[in-house]
Amino acid sequence: MAGQYQQAEKLLQQGDTKQALSLADSAFQRCGSSLEWCWRLRILRAEVLVTSRQEEAALKLLEDPNSPPTIELQGRRRMHQGWARFFLSDYAGAEKLLSQAHALAEASSSPELVAEVELRQGGLLAKQGRFEDAEAVLRHGLRITSDLHDAYLEANLKGNLGYLFFQRFRYEEAIYWLQRAYDLFARLGVSNAAARTIGNLGVCYYGLGDSEKALAAFEDATARFSKAGDMRNEQNWLGNSGSVLFDAQDFPAAIDRYKRALAIAEERKDRYSTAGWMSNLAVASLRIGQLDAAEKYNADSLAINRDLQEHTGELYNRFNSASIAAARKQVGRAEELFLSILNSASEDPAPALQAQQGLANLYVEAGEPRKAEAQFQSAIATIESRQAGITKEDYKISYLASLVGFYRSYVDFLVGRGESGEALAVAESSRARILRERLTNGDGADHASWRASQFQTLARSSKRIFLSYWLAPKQSYVWAITPRSGGKLPDGD
Repeated sequence: MAGQYQQAEKLLQQGDTKQALSLADSAFQRCGSSLEWCWRLRILRAEVLVTSRQEEAALKLLEDPNSPPTIELQGRRRMHQGWARFFLSDYAGAEKLLSQAHALAEASSSPELVAEVELRQGGLLAKQGRFEDAEAVLRHGLRITSDLHDAYLEANLKGNLGYLFFQRFRYEEAIYWLQRAYDLFARLGVSNAAARTIGNLGVCYYGLGDSEKALAAFEDATARFSKAGDMRNEQNWLGNSGSVLFDAQDFPAAIDRYKRALAIAEERKDRYSTAGWMSNLAVASLRIGQLDAAEKYNADSLAINRDLQEHTGELYNRFNSASIAAARKQVGRAEELFLSILNSASEDPAPALQAQQGLANLYVEAGEPRKAEAQFQSAIATIESRQAGITKEDYKISYLASLVGFYRSYVDFLVGRGESGEALAVAESSRARILRERLTNGDGADHASWRASQFQTLARSSKRIFLSYWLAPKQSYVWAITPRSGGKLPDGD
């Protein structure tokens, strides 16, 4: 019985949930009168079900009115009930059950179980935005494992610490922990966990601007999951590699990756991902001037999002429609669509910001610079007045990307009008604002509002020349701020 339990547990760690569940089921049928082994196998089966995202089935399996015979098993039951509740988005229920599990783990004098519970508590606290509490819990769990010699549990705690820092955009710290988690997973031969960690390392490299390392990591993760037959994760990292290529403006290569990810999503009947890849394909097709293809992808994506009632996805589809109309020189229709996005309520602030940028660019193309300036200024006012933090990390990431795109457009617009000093002020203020968004989620003290004259005053008082660089895919600029008084700031090059 013990041998089958350990084998099933090892299969679960390796990501083979189907075989793990089959073996645990078989052993459970033969547990006989051993109450402890029957409960231990029941709990293992529930853990496999939770890992397979069959939360309801796991909860039903653990609902037995009789209590497990030991405090340690009682704690394990509560832990997996809490984790199932977490995946069902019942965070209050999850917190209560995990707290009970932690108390039982301490009462059972099982430091290993305490660390396992804290691993999950860390994930819950991070999901609730309680990052400092999550970090403290995970570090405490890691200290416990240093005496246990449990490399698998240690790797998971280090991986979760890395993911926590990644969520907070502290990429260097995330890389430190993720690399150590990967080394342990690789040493243990836990291939799926190693592949997932490589993918997360890729996200960190990408966040630090190292596209080459990011692409290599995403391709490595894609190949590993493909070999393991894990199509869901293969699709995810394949699509991420497409996004790196898209940002590098290699649109044909990005389209190829998006199409391959779409094929996997369609084969898996994953309609949510299907809609997402179609939307990405619409944007990429638009960038290479294939407007008919962009329109078809976007229409198909919109139909799925409407059926799934994915309202945020619909807003992105509407933005795509507006952008396609603008590319077709249908100014009136594009303007109408952009304005409709501004008038739509959404938890995600990115579509509205993108719509304002789209409107401004539309007016620039139409030769109406005053209207364009009004849109840029309106967007700045909206950004500055936004007080509430973004609670969902997916929204925060898309919002930060939109901020970068918005400021690029505004700087290009100002330089194009010969307003190099104002462009410098916008560029420098944007750096402070984006850094604040990364670190504080929009809360805290306001960013500094820079003026070109302030830089020149500083240059004069310090008797130094300052250089400010602005790097962008289409056009990069450098400003030289000298101590000269009354001199005009030079244009960016």
